[in-house]
Amino acid sequence: MASISKRRSEAILKAYEKWGWLAVTLVWVLALLFAATLVLIALGTLIIYPFAGTEANTSVAMLVGGILPVGIVVLGFTMRNRFLMKG
Repeated sequence: MASISKRRSEAILKAYEKWGWLAVTLVWVLALLFAATLVLIALGTLIIYPFAGTEANTSVAMLVGGILPVGIVVLGFTMRNRFLMKG
């Protein structure tokens, strides 16, 4: 009985060594996508809130709502590239 348990433990350990990095990466990706979704919803709410009730400014709100996330991503890549060039 002990040998079956030992073989099972070794099999689980080998599977974790082989596929553990993938499981951890998938969990992180899902967590970051969920967090990014919440952040974008919050940003959208903050951006559109000042324009509420003014139908003429809906296009302005949508334009600002599109430019702001793109600007944040571009700024992030710029900062990352500058950091990598210095290092």
